[in-house]
Amino acid sequence: MSLPSPELAIDKVGFSVAHYATDGHVLRTVIAHGFRQAFGPAWIVVVVAAAVGAVLQIARGRTPVHRMLGWAAVAAAVAWAITPTTAAGFDGHPLQVYVTANLRYLVPALGLGLALLPLGLRSLTAGARTALTAALAALLAVELPGASAFWRSWLPGHAGVSLAAAAVVLAVAASWIGHRAGRYAAAVLVVPLVVVTLAGGWPLQRRYLEGRYTGNEWDLGPAFRWARTVHGARIGTAGFFQQYPLAGLDLSNTVQYVGVARPHGGFGELTTCSAWRRAVADGRYQYVVTAPNRPPDPVPPQTAWTRADPGAREIVRGAKVSVFRIEQRPDPASCG
Repeated sequence: MSLPSPELAIDKVGFSVAHYATDGHVLRTVIAHGFRQAFGPAWIVVVVAAAVGAVLQIARGRTPVHRMLGWAAVAAAVAWAITPTTAAGFDGHPLQVYVTANLRYLVPALGLGLALLPLGLRSLTAGARTALTAALAALLAVELPGASAFWRSWLPGHAGVSLAAAAVVLAVAASWIGHRAGRYAAAVLVVPLVVVTLAGGWPLQRRYLEGRYTGNEWDLGPAFRWARTVHGARIGTAGFFQQYPLAGLDLSNTVQYVGVARPHGGFGELTTCSAWRRAVADGRYQYVVTAPNRPPDPVPPQTAWTRADPGAREIVRGAKVSVFRIEQRPDPASCG
């Protein structure tokens, strides 16, 4: 059934990962790189381990629930692969930023597969389970700190080896104690580990928001940093769609894209100075933020229209981003 609707840009760029299943170049240069960015240098091990966990339960799960969970992990992975925009971009040229960002939709499948993995390995000997535990601990040590300042403070290659070795030692010790001395001795080792984790995690979560949106993401950093100190304001935007950081730390700012409504639910850009100023005035915006959607794109015309408005003052100016304070009602008649 076809209903009246506006032309959607996503119809031209909303390709899925499955669309490139036979394109070796895209798989090697974009998809694989996205996995590395999202899941670390050992991403292949993570994916294979999750797949093995799901397949083992499908093939020989002890209960119908276990088999169902295996199928659920596979279904979630397939759903990610065929979902539109998981490899967004023009045909043959998916954009890396979207491929990497949309891998978050694969996380439920990977998490479920990894959780199922130990259930499929119950028949292993104690020695094999110890070796597997050590391997998984080493993988965790290598993967988790990949982007942290702690990781970067080490000499190249030293951090991964050192943390992996420490994880192996701890995992082997925990497995040996649990096997030899029973559950109570294992608890003696686990309880201090939990206490240390909570003690270290508490101050980290307290400081989690301190640096939020302070980076220079797509040259919008100056505007995002400015918005951290603004509260309860009406903010209009044009040229880009990353609006959420402008809501402020307490999410009290109202942020709206300034455009024009079109038939059948469509929405588009304002194409003249007078129409732009009229919309800003009608929206009662206290601030206007303009920037291109991507760094290579030109500065949107709304920047020049606002900069030339005598009632607007530019308070933040980056490479291609501008923040204006609207001090007087914009006058459409003053457009040149």
